[in-house]
Amino acid sequence: MFTVTPEMAKRCQEYTDNLMAEKKRKAAQYKLERDEKLKAIGLENCDQFYVEKLAEVHEIVSKVEEEVVKGAKETLKKVQGTPEASASGFVPKSTVS
Repeated sequence: MFTVTPEMAKRCQEYTDNLMAEKKRKAAQYKLERDEKLKAIGLENCDQFYVEKLAEVHEIVSKVEEEVVKGAKETLKKVQGTPEASASGFVPKSTVS
């Protein structure tokens, strides 16, 4: 049978308190950094709704960028096998001035 001693309970409570303090510190640091970034782009006084919408837009932009890169890679793979790709991709250094 496992018995929790007062010393163990105290250590567990201290550990939990430290974790909660660290979580609060990180949350405050995140908000401070977020506010500094918003201030840098000229959005000093904006509410939480606006911040969430900016985050959504950023997420959508990231997804679109990924899709564009993926599509470009697929197109390049398809084009690399054609004779036009090998002819147009090479420009001799002597002709470039």
